[in-house]
Amino acid sequence: MRYKLYWGLGILIVLLIGAFTFVMVNEHAEDLQFESELKEAQELADQIKAQQKLKEESPNSISDTPIDASAEETSIEHTSGLDVLNSEKTKTEQTAMPLATDEVRVSKFGFGPYPELPADFPYQDLFDASTLDNVHDPDNPNYELMYRVRVKLWKQGVRDVLGMSTSRRTGLFYPSIPGTIYVEWVPRWTVFGQEFGRKIRSVKGNPDDMEVLRDGSEDGRPLLESDIPSHLKVLDMSEGIDPYDFLDLPKPK
Repeated sequence: MRYKLYWGLGILIVLLIGAFTFVMVNEHAEDLQFESELKEAQELADQIKAQQKLKEESPNSISDTPIDASAEETSIEHTSGLDVLNSEKTKTEQTAMPLATDEVRVSKFGFGPYPELPADFPYQDLFDASTLDNVHDPDNPNYELMYRVRVKLWKQGVRDVLGMSTSRRTGLFYPSIPGTIYVEWVPRWTVFGQEFGRKIRSVKGNPDDMEVLRDGSEDGRPLLESDIPSHLKVLDMSEGIDPYDFLDLPKPK
């Protein structure tokens, strides 16, 4: 009888060790993904600041063409070239109208004519060939879709977008707006199918806000809801923009 009891205790201990190991490995994998996204956001912020400094030192050396803020594409997201490095434009730039032309420019991806740009939109050459070809992957329709979404947001009054990203898991777009983050939550622990607590698996947002979150994760533990500063507006990752629905375009089959 005692022999069976020892065997039972031994099996229970092995199961507990296995469960603990699984939880730790799974948590470590999630943390690595989160750290990867924070690192990418920090790199984007550093590039934007570098471009801002360069423009301040040599104001005539940089054109007003949108800058591709990140040439790196990861398995999770890629960033568009719609980083507004200096939203303060002169009256002349804001009221500049494009030259009249009889040419109707049409999307090479089958999205139809390019949308009309408002007179105060910062980048009047947004849909010029030189701009559309100056992205990380000119054959990826997401870049043009991001540009179209950016223009429509501008027309709706959303003018503080610093960039845009997309997730291959969701297929949604996430505007980089100061003070707003998109969060994907996962259980902090899962033991024998039972979930306990929750932590951030993935987050997208403005690089400065992401840097604040990075500071909150320096102790090595998972980032929790309580770590998010109260001034940030938190949206679920599912609340991103579906570009086809937003732009009233037929979805690819």
